[in-house]
Amino acid sequence: TDVPLLQDAMEKRVLLASPVNLLALLWSVARGWQEARIAENARHIADLGEDLYGRMGKVLEHLGKTGRGLDQAVRSYNELIGSVEGRLLVTLRRFPELGVGTDDLDSPAELETLPRTPEVHEGPDA
Repeated sequence: TDVPLLQDAMEKRVLLASPVNLLALLWSVARGWQEARIAENARHIADLGEDLYGRMGKVLEHLGKTGRGLDQAVRSYNELIGSVEGRLLVTLRRFPELGVGTDDLDSPAELETLPRTPEVHEGPDA
């Protein structure tokens, strides 16, 4: 080995290598870059997951609020139908007896279809 040559190369920050050593070194550098890229992508995925989780919380909040609103709207509609049947149609159905109108007044139907309740499963086994 040529010690002064190696010392001079090291002082100038030059690495002397045979073709086989150079290929191994290049492979190691490429592998390191690949792992760094994978780690960076994993960080981005984690950031996106955190953002998505936060947004999903807000969406579920809106979903709950909308569901409660639908429930109240259905209850109010059904109360209106009860009022129409119990108070308004009773009087309107007496008109044909007096020769006004026809007997074909149908009662509006109550809403029986309820919105689906979202199922939230907890834990990794869900």
